[in-house]
Amino acid sequence: MQNYKIFINNGLIFFGDLSSQPPLNLSWSDFQIVKPDSIKNMVDNIKSFQEIGNYLIETKDTEKAFKEFAIYFKTMQAAGGLVINDKDQLLMIHRFEHWDFPKGKVEKDEEVEQAAIREVMEETGIENVSITKSIPTTYHIYNYYDKWILKETFWYLMFSDFRGELIPQLEEDIVAAKWIPLDFLGEYILDSYAALQDLVETVQLIR
Repeated sequence: MQNYKIFINNGLIFFGDLSSQPPLNLSWSDFQIVKPDSIKNMVDNIKSFQEIGNYLIETKDTEKAFKEFAIYFKTMQAAGGLVINDKDQLLMIHRFEHWDFPKGKVEKDEEVEQAAIREVMEETGIENVSITKSIPTTYHIYNYYDKWILKETFWYLMFSDFRGELIPQLEEDIVAAKWIPLDFLGEYILDSYAALQDLVETVQLIR
């Protein structure tokens, strides 16, 4: 059973049951429990900004419940990378006052892996990038000009031996691109988004 996690602001929607391990060092008492037949009501509450918190969609058929949830949103696919070099440094960008990882929208007829590499290169100026393996996909929902979006971001662990100058893509509001030593990653990831904090913990990069 795949346990989906969807982030919204500081809240989390988790698809699973009470036998699952609570995510993000939370306990089930931190969640409002929602049955699958109440998903629409929960979505309506979220969209009206009346209730944004932690929800447990209690089900063993997480795939079915996730699909039912997704029909209430416009889905957008993105792809990006966690790039490590031969100095045990991780590539990060600074955008919208948060440290982040390079990523962007998958274009029409573009392969997801191709999009991930392209976005990493465009947003940071890096070259010589290769994918080493895929890592967990992240999901979050947000309101964009009165349209609610479910963003599905495909992530890859990457390697690069690039030695040149990093060039942040200013037109995408990226103000800095930086190699972060893995020994200090924890300090930067605290200034990142909850979905990325969870991703880094899952990949076990923090030392």
